[in-house]
Amino acid sequence: MEVKSLARVLCVLAGLIAVAGVASAQECQRGCFTQERACFGNANLAMPACKATCRATKKPTEVGACSRACTDTFTKAKLACRTRLAGCRDACIPSPIPCGGSCGQNLATCIKTVVTKQQDCIRTCKPGSGRPSCVSSCLAAANAGSAACTASFDDCHARCGGSPSGAFVDPSLMF
Repeated sequence: MEVKSLARVLCVLAGLIAVAGVASAQECQRGCFTQERACFGNANLAMPACKATCRATKKPTEVGACSRACTDTFTKAKLACRTRLAGCRDACIPSPIPCGGSCGQNLATCIKTVVTKQQDCIRTCKPGSGRPSCVSSCLAAANAGSAACTASFDDCHARCGGSPSGAFVDPSLMF
């Protein structure tokens, strides 16, 4: 009878660990999706700013080529956002239970701060011919902030440790 009781307790603990792991991965992935939205937001702001710069600085015969280059850059930026999301989500899966969720939550908070600063910066850009360069500098600052968030997220996951597949959980994290 004691063996059955011990088996039940182990099954319940394994179930709790699995549920906690799923919750942790979900929190981590939430941070990844927040980062993706910010990345797409930057790309969506950068393209009109780039095209406005083309219209303001290029000869009429050069505006078309310049605008196409802006569109190409926008397409590459969106692809980079998708690639970054996939890498971020993959990093969420194998980490030990509480660590991955914490990393994801920190990423989400960091990205939200970057987005808020970017929006505040863009609000200060005055209408007129200087606006595209002002918006571009806001985007550059946001991209630097986003890169810092990503580096912090990567560092956090590196400190999480665990087995490469996530199959083995550090016993100290279980209780």
